[in-house]
Amino acid sequence: MSLVYSFGAAWFYYPPAKGEPLIDVTFEELLLHFLVLIFLFWIVAIPGIEKKDKTADLILLTVLTLPAGVFAALLVLFILRGLGIETYGVEYFILPLVPFTLAHKAVEGRITPRPSLRAFAYKVIAFAWGNFA
Repeated sequence: MSLVYSFGAAWFYYPPAKGEPLIDVTFEELLLHFLVLIFLFWIVAIPGIEKKDKTADLILLTVLTLPAGVFAALLVLFILRGLGIETYGVEYFILPLVPFTLAHKAVEGRITPRPSLRAFAYKVIAFAWGNFA
């Protein structure tokens, strides 16, 4: 599923980036970028699971709700950019927050601060990797 999401994201971003005059990007570069981001996503997601009997449920629900996180991140990104507001990587926080929160609510039956902390950790790692790599 992670590979499918990476291909989908690369395919979604490649046609608009190809037409930009100052951006020289290939499909393979975008695919590699999204594969690393999804790898970082799982590095942050897996250690937060406490009860081993719920691990499979939590991972499956996180994978299935990842498109909701992508949709929410794109929506926030388009709204803020449309208003002329700089995002400073807020999409890196919104993208994992939605699936982490939905999966925790469904599996554990309550919302705790843990998904927000993990989403913030992902934001810091992904934003640093995206800007300094």
